[in-house]
Amino acid sequence: MSGAQNQLLLGAALSMLLATAGCHSDPLGHVNGSLKGIAIGSAVGASPQPLSGEIVLTDDTGKATNVSTGADGTYSVRLPAGSYKATVSSVTFSLPASSCRTQLDSYTVLPVGTTTIDFVCRP
Repeated sequence: MSGAQNQLLLGAALSMLLATAGCHSDPLGHVNGSLKGIAIGSAVGASPQPLSGEIVLTDDTGKATNVSTGADGTYSVRLPAGSYKATVSSVTFSLPASSCRTQLDSYTVLPVGTTTIDFVCRP
């Protein structure tokens, strides 16, 4: 084999190695959102206010990821791509976590994409 053929084979082997290197890792997606609520006894038509609390994102295998919201009610987390159910496990407010709802029952996290899951808690 000539030096040029060896370089060509080496280049092809390196290309295959680089192409398959990423196949074994789980691509991550980004999930962000907010937690807001309306206090018991608020005026009719009052706007939801940011809440502190804990969000639980559970994948189809049952693996749960907990993430806390900031003082402004927002949260952000990176997760493997897949389907997730989102719930609120605790709220530092006068409302039970079970009163906090999202728009959908299930969310799809895309690899290298962003999914937004917002919660609103109502008495």
